[in-house]
Parts: sequence; structure tokens; C-alpha cells
Amino acid sequence: MVERTLTSPLDREAARPPRPGFLTRVALLVHAHRARLLAYARRHGLDAEEALDAVQDSFITFLGLPEAQSIAHDSLPSLKLLTVILGHQVQNQRRNANVMAMRTSSWAANAWVWKSPAVSS
Repeated sequence: MVERTLTSPLDREAARPPRPGFLTRVALLVHAHRARLLAYARRHGLDAEEALDAVQDSFITFLGLPEAQSIAHDSLPSLKLLTVILGHQVQNQRRNANVMAMRTSSWAANAWVWKSPAVSS
């Protein structure tokens, strides 16, 4: 088994336990901003389920950021950072959906070609 050493400052920051009250503050942020973030995701083209997934992923990403512990106590900067993260989540989900749609249509077209009878002369 290989042991991983914490060499970079980001690794050391991520390994630190959260500050006291940090998770409580994040829970308050979830309750305060969830509806606004869901509405943002819906306005940008996601359906209800996709929007909820994107918002949840945004909060998970927020939890992992080193600066989150320093701004979680302040609602407005936290909302701004969460909105930026959510914007990226929305773009990624739309991009992934488009790629899957192109692959599916490509596979369907190829399946039609493969199943078509051979033309003989």
C-alpha cells in the first residue's frame, strides 16, 4: 500500500478538520439559498431533477474549497461563490447532455447503416 504525503498547501488545507460551527453555517446557507439556487438552475435550462442535482453538487464543491471555511459565516459572499459554482455545474450538465445526445444519435445512425441490406450489382 502506498502512503500519500501531504505536500502542497492545498492538500494540507483539505486535510484539516472543519472549523467549529462550519457545518452548521453551511446548513444555514443551504436553507437560506436553496430556493434561489434552484431557480437559477431552472432559468438556465435544467429540469427540476437536474437543477436539484446541480445545486447539491455545488454545495459539495463548496464544502471542499479552502476559502469556504473563511466565508461561510457571511451569507452574501457565500451566495456569490455558490452561484459561480452552480453556473459551472449547469454548463457541465448541459454539455454532458449534448454529448450524450450526439452519441446516441450517432449510434442510432450507425445501427441503421449496419442493419441495412447490402447492395449487390
